[in-house]
Amino acid sequence: MCIDIVAEGLENEKQVEYLRAHGCEYGQGYVFSKPVTADKIAGLLR
Repeated sequence: MCIDIVAEGLENEKQVEYLRAHGCEYGQGYVFSKPVTADKIAGLLR
């Protein structure tokens, strides 16, 4: 069985590096983007 883990609340590159070094491939938080409104999401995904 394979489980994908999403780390939440990442605020700096050191946290991202640590998680990647330990096999966590997915994350979200301010280090990637501050919260945006729904109408701006399409532009970010392009």
